[in-house]
Amino acid sequence: MTENPSNPASKRRIAILMVQSDVDRAEYCNLETWLLRLGFQLESVFCKRETTRVVGSQRFDLAFVNMELRHERLLHAILSIRKYETPVVGFVTSSKRHESTLKSKFGFDDFLVLPVSHDIVLETLKRWIV
Repeated sequence: MTENPSNPASKRRIAILMVQSDVDRAEYCNLETWLLRLGFQLESVFCKRETTRVVGSQRFDLAFVNMELRHERLLHAILSIRKYETPVVGFVTSSKRHESTLKSKFGFDDFLVLPVSHDIVLETLKRWIV
């Protein structure tokens, strides 16, 4: 799918959805920054209605979902994204790392603990979109 293994977005513009919390957004900035620097088309959403609208109107190659969302919002995001067979990577701040095991029941394919390095982001992207 890609020509340059160090840049998974090199051959075509890969679309990534990011479902975030509307609080503590600064903690998620480095993940968002890495994805933009790598040249991905990134769409960020913050509420259930927005998630449903965006997921229904565009095809995404990968979704990153904040694992710290309330259970209702988290379940809604996962179910909306799964309709289109899109891989889902959860992300959680290091202070909430224990939540990653609690949220595994929601059907994440993978998860990241933030803050995250460039190398970890690349490894994750290669695992799911290459």
